[in-house]
Amino acid sequence: MDNNRTQTKNIRLIRFKTKYISVRFLGSVCWKIIRTIILLGLGFIILYPIIVKVIASFMTVDDLIDSSVKYFPRHPVLDNIKYVYYKLDYPRSLLNSIVFSGVIAIAQVMVSTFAGYGFARFKFFGKNLIFGLLMLTLLMPPQAILVPLFLTFKYFTIGPIQINLLNTIWPFIILSLTGLNLKGGLYVFMMRQYYRGLPKELEEAAYIDGAGAFKTFFYIVLPNGIPLMVTIFLFAFTWQWSEAIYTPLLLPNIQVLTRLMLNVISPNRDIDPAYLSVIKNTAGLFTIFPIIVVYLALQRYFIKGIERSGIVG
Repeated sequence: MDNNRTQTKNIRLIRFKTKYISVRFLGSVCWKIIRTIILLGLGFIILYPIIVKVIASFMTVDDLIDSSVKYFPRHPVLDNIKYVYYKLDYPRSLLNSIVFSGVIAIAQVMVSTFAGYGFARFKFFGKNLIFGLLMLTLLMPPQAILVPLFLTFKYFTIGPIQINLLNTIWPFIILSLTGLNLKGGLYVFMMRQYYRGLPKELEEAAYIDGAGAFKTFFYIVLPNGIPLMVTIFLFAFTWQWSEAIYTPLLLPNIQVLTRLMLNVISPNRDIDPAYLSVIKNTAGLFTIFPIIVVYLALQRYFIKGIERSGIVG
């Protein structure tokens, strides 16, 4: 019996050494540790600006100019947050920003969905030329067309009627529905790449069953593209949220966070420059926080959409 127990212990010890003390196991453990350290370092680098803004929002001017204060304020206060909250009129400006950016993003999703399917599946005269011109819009800086856009929408003409569309949301809706808004060409390209990778057999089976082009698109193609549509919505929403070129020109009176933040952080003789730096960090935190919430809510669809977009790999 003692010999059997000894043999059993020896066998277990050999198995333990083979499994946990082998070169392969030790190599895999070392690689996991190195990979974890690298990922933590990259995560800290990415999150560092946000961490700095959060910490600075609780600092006083004395803490900011004190070289001994690095990451933890010596005298944490809420005065900066309260000042920016009331200066931005945060509830109202937040609602305006969400509605404004959301409407524009939905319009861009609609256009890119239809246009991308047309470029991917249908043949028509000048198809490649039109798509090439659409891609060229990505290379054109927005500043180059500010004056033409301003004049176009100030004296917008429909037949014999001339309308001033400035200070309304219509210029942005028109630009979005025509694919000329910010990064419109990129969204069309992403949808086109997705549709080109979709098996044609799905659509052919629908055609055999008697479905037309529109029915096939809405019932077969469109449901499969929801993750990518959510991705495009996030891109469009984020870019419109932080856009500071078209909005001040075409819609100067709208109360959105981006425009109000520029007014809050603008130089002022009555405000100490050091305190202005604190206000700038706090205002930036108020502006990016809703974007972080939206991304976390739609993260799963965003990752799936990126995988299907054709812009990676």
